[in-house]
Amino acid sequence: MCVVPQRILVTDLSQWFNLQRITFFAIFLLVLLTLYIYRMMRQNNRSMRKLAYFASITGAHNRAYFLQELPGRLNSEPKALIVLDIDNAPTIKNLYGLGRFNCLLRHIKEALDQQMDSTELFCMGLNERFCCFWTAQTRIRYISA
Repeated sequence: MCVVPQRILVTDLSQWFNLQRITFFAIFLLVLLTLYIYRMMRQNNRSMRKLAYFASITGAHNRAYFLQELPGRLNSEPKALIVLDIDNAPTIKNLYGLGRFNCLLRHIKEALDQQMDSTELFCMGLNERFCCFWTAQTRIRYISA
């Protein structure tokens, strides 16, 4: 009578060890899957942030980024806010096509980027408007040039 319970006990322990190995493997796979999903979500967040803060046509910062960054850049030194508006934009689009007009916007953005420092803020707003937020030294340099 003592032998039968020992066999059952040995059988139960071997099944328990198999179950423990399977459970460990399943938990390990879940951890790997969770890390992969977390990594993909971070990449998606970066790309969504880029879409939220950059104009797709020119690559310039958009209005939302400009309004978010502007309060942090206000301090006691003098600043200049310059708004550039392209006159007759719908007429230009109709005459030359949207592709050429977008090329013009990119060209304007690149020309302004070459003149700006890293501390200055530049964005493309709504309706073909560009906004530049410059320091006083930059403003004097551009006016004198």
